[in-house]
Amino acid sequence: MTAIASSEASIAGLVGSLALDTLIPDAYAPYRRAVVDATAFFLSRLSAHRLAEIVAAQRALPSTAGPAVRAVTLVHCCPTLHKLGQVLARHRSIIPGFRAQLQRLESMEPTTSMTEVAAILHDELGGAVGGELLLGAPAIAEASVAVVVPFTVRASPAATTVRGVLKVLKPGIERALLEELEVWPQVGAFLDDACERFGIPALEYQATLDDVRDLLVEEVHLEHEQRHLVEAAEAYADMDRVRVPSLLPYCSPRVTAMSRIDGPKVTSVTHWPPERRRGLAELVVRALICRPTWSVAPTALFHADPHAGNLVAMDDGSLGILDWSLIGRLGKPERIHIAQIVLGALSLDPARVCQAVAALAAHGPDQSRLRSVVEDSLRSLRRGALPGLEWLVRLLDAAVARAGVRLGRDLMLFRKVLLTLEGVVDDVCADFPVDQCLVATAVAQLASEWPRRMVSAPFSRAHGTHVSNVDLASLVWSWPATAMRLLSGVGSDVLRSARAGQLDAGAMPDAARDPT
Repeated sequence: MTAIASSEASIAGLVGSLALDTLIPDAYAPYRRAVVDATAFFLSRLSAHRLAEIVAAQRALPSTAGPAVRAVTLVHCCPTLHKLGQVLARHRSIIPGFRAQLQRLESMEPTTSMTEVAAILHDELGGAVGGELLLGAPAIAEASVAVVVPFTVRASPAATTVRGVLKVLKPGIERALLEELEVWPQVGAFLDDACERFGIPALEYQATLDDVRDLLVEEVHLEHEQRHLVEAAEAYADMDRVRVPSLLPYCSPRVTAMSRIDGPKVTSVTHWPPERRRGLAELVVRALICRPTWSVAPTALFHADPHAGNLVAMDDGSLGILDWSLIGRLGKPERIHIAQIVLGALSLDPARVCQAVAALAAHGPDQSRLRSVVEDSLRSLRRGALPGLEWLVRLLDAAVARAGVRLGRDLMLFRKVLLTLEGVVDDVCADFPVDQCLVATAVAQLASEWPRRMVSAPFSRAHGTHVSNVDLASLVWSWPATAMRLLSGVGSDVLRSARAGQLDAGAMPDAARDPT
């Protein structure tokens, strides 16, 4: 009993020293207590050995280290938290000082001993290491689960030198990752039970974290990444300015060998002229959002971890996309439903939007609450917003939080991709018009489809835009009804605002209501 109490006190002291509540922005103030308590719960479920490592890393920091440095040091000790930190590193709501610390997680200086890494490589690749493979030193970078080591292939004088990198799983990382992945569903259950106490929305945290666990376990299955690299190379073969590393023969379940792509992170090109940065931002959007969204393939592959450390700006303006361990797949039905949401938004048709959002849900949402969410979203369109990416994401987030919509695993993952890319693109080129880029790409896609549409079935949605000829015709025919909905909605909005103003005025003291 004394040992348990001592451990609980140690964890409480550790969490208290992090001052996590000071790092959570005001926009997420209701979640402060939940984050602090969930962190303590997570740490309490780790082994004594792991907890000792975390405490030792904190003690090694100078006494002047602030909460941001201490939090990122904790995150670096835990591969799943490291991955979360990479996702949040470019989010605009994060406090600037904390955001800068989180961005260190995108590509860190190696801390794993090169002696340990070389021993793993000898075990995995045998005589190839030191034979035809000449290892470079030091390692290039260290990520959440792996170390990246440069190499060249020993060749005859007449042969072209092959330069590559070896992605090597860190010693003991499988055990650490799997331990944490067993804990996260417990954290989800803890949050589900405490929603009312914390005053946070009931969002099926355990089910969501179960999905996250299934995805993150892919991080240590490098044989899966090796297949993903081949798929990605095929998916981007026709995009001249996109580079995917080529898979090389020196692979094993713990080592992936690939060609080397040199260049800085895409967010490190602040010295480039504005137009060149704008072109790079557009390429990021086209490659990582537009390509999977407008794909004609029955299932579209997308990169599920596009933080800045995985995106390389090459000297010729090309984009290198690294680390394909985490991928997602958007099915044709999901892309059709998203297209129907946009069509419903363009025609201000709440029933059509509700039907499409419900079709995306893993199980039936609360229809009355969903209708309220959709009405609020359409109201923003009547006020001048565009039914673009930002509007769509806000709609889906509200549907999840207020109407019980639970998105499928891959769609949830794509939402995470959009969150990550929003910050990355803004750091490449501030105020880049992502929605305009998406619209322009969609219009170009639609224009390229017209020859095929002339001979396609009226209801066929086998196009990259995922809409049929009947869908397009109905959009045109609906303009009179859309105009009526717009006028009616604007009138309702005006009345609602007037009533709200009267209520506000009625609640004011007489002196405040009468300026004289």
